[in-house]
Amino acid sequence: MARASKRRRVSEGHSTTYLLNNPKSKLATRPLDALFREEVWELLSPDRREACLALLPAIDKNEEQESGLCEGFWMGNVCLQEALRDFQSDLAEGRFMPQYRRRVERASKQRLEGKADAWKEGQFELFCQHSEEERRF
Repeated sequence: MARASKRRRVSEGHSTTYLLNNPKSKLATRPLDALFREEVWELLSPDRREACLALLPAIDKNEEQESGLCEGFWMGNVCLQEALRDFQSDLAEGRFMPQYRRRVERASKQRLEGKADAWKEGQFELFCQHSEEERRF
């Protein structure tokens, strides 16, 4: 019985939900450049490639290439590297977890309702007073 639960833990650690939401997932803690390279792209089915291509901006696509990607896409693509770093940072910070999303949605709703304005105004006054005191010295 213990063996079955151990298997379940391992499979949960590799589930898509866990990998894409948990700050402790391997996607948050390991270098992603090993996953985002041409050799891995070639392993994807044509349907999966099409789904990925649909997410890319036109500048990264080239229908004349067999891969569907522009020449040099995998080599020194600064935008891709930056996006991967941002994704990994957000994942490590827990920004994809359901509770974080709920907090963000609540805060957005409160801002739309004007509930944050009074707080901001109070903080603005404190900031201005603090800044004036610093300038005197």
